[in-house]
Amino acid sequence: MAQHRKLELQIPHSLYSRIEQIAKDDDRNIEDLATDAINLYVREYEKLASGYEAMAQFNKTYAEMCLDADNQVLEACEEKLSESE
Repeated sequence: MAQHRKLELQIPHSLYSRIEQIAKDDDRNIEDLATDAINLYVREYEKLASGYEAMAQFNKTYAEMCLDADNQVLEACEEKLSESE
């Protein structure tokens, strides 16, 4: 059986009222609704973090490719300049 920890928090009355209504509409208790909402948030957060890491790697690879291309052009320019001297 999973261990549980107690979490107390204060939220605005208007938010609590909305949560209470959603729980009532879904025939659930607020604790289960809050647990599901937090789980969803954590999963989405982890997906975002993973996406940011993937984009960082892509950006690094792309920047390295562009730097290599710039260096090749620079070498070609320097070679042309040295030939004209």
